[in-house]
Amino acid sequence: MNEKRIYYFDIAKCIASYLICLSHFGTLDTHILQSQDVSTYFNYFLLGISSIGVPVFLMVNGAFVLNKHYSFHKIFYRAKSYVMLYLVWGVLTLLLLAPLYNDHYSIREFLSAVFNRKAERTSHLWFLMAMTYIYLLFPFIKAVYDKPEKVYTRYLVVLLFLCTFGYVLVNEVVRTAGYFQNSVTLKQTDIKYLFLFNPFDQWYGYTMLYFICGGMIAKTYSHLRYKTSMLLVLIFISMIVLFAFALLKTRIKGAEYDAVWGGHDSIMTLVMSISVFLLCAKIKLKNQKVIDATRLVGVNTLGIYFIHVPVGHWLSNYYKSMQVSQFLIVDMLFALILMMTSLFISVQLQNIPFLKRLVKI
Repeated sequence: MNEKRIYYFDIAKCIASYLICLSHFGTLDTHILQSQDVSTYFNYFLLGISSIGVPVFLMVNGAFVLNKHYSFHKIFYRAKSYVMLYLVWGVLTLLLLAPLYNDHYSIREFLSAVFNRKAERTSHLWFLMAMTYIYLLFPFIKAVYDKPEKVYTRYLVVLLFLCTFGYVLVNEVVRTAGYFQNSVTLKQTDIKYLFLFNPFDQWYGYTMLYFICGGMIAKTYSHLRYKTSMLLVLIFISMIVLFAFALLKTRIKGAEYDAVWGGHDSIMTLVMSISVFLLCAKIKLKNQKVIDATRLVGVNTLGIYFIHVPVGHWLSNYYKSMQVSQFLIVDMLFALILMMTSLFISVQLQNIPFLKRLVKI
């Protein structure tokens, strides 16, 4: 891939990093069960776009590695590195947050919090599990992807879609039908019996589809014909549908539906992620300072992902006490400050020979 194409990878990474910081530590009121205020619903609507944060990361990874040659040794090293980073950052994050929340662990509780990802502490590390899963299967994915007969890649994409996004869609349709028909059986149904031979039922199988889609788009985007206006319309429509779906799920469950986490394996987020990725590909950067800034974020996205959680917890305690924290523009600014602070720490760590392994593979 030439340097020109790398630019939009960095732009996509900037967007993804920012949206992840915003979704994890934004303080806008989105509690639609507790408030009927129009602004609360508007905030909840806007929250949906943050569901593309991790998917766009996955697409950039796929775009970069699927279209280059990698030795088996290097791929195995990446898989091993993700496992090690999962363990190291699990330990570090728990230790960094323990004084803030006065957390106390026995040895068994501490190990459980690391391996099982303690909520509000290390739950964000699921992404590393997904990346490990992808890289363990990468030699097979790459073999299919590189075959001249594209029918094999298409088959894999369709199979992944049906077994992940398709499964979720059918399941939700059945449960929604049960809600409207007042059928307890249908509302509690899990249609796994229709997917008895689903090879992607575990370990975030849907992430592999984002990964492969990123590779396919990066390889063929210059031959695609699409308008910016069309992509923007697709994003807006997908946000509306995700919002309506989230409202319905909230009503059915009687608990606020997490449109960010729940959106990851929804068709709406898939459409938004692909549209945003294609929009990034259309951006032409000419200012060298802007190019350098996006590249700086791009090479530090993994560090930002790890660091923003402990930093965000410490900073948000002060931020939440400010009255202005409930204003959209201020919340957006706080997410930017959090991202920039995490970026600064990541850059400093990369200057220390031993510690740079914490933020870079």
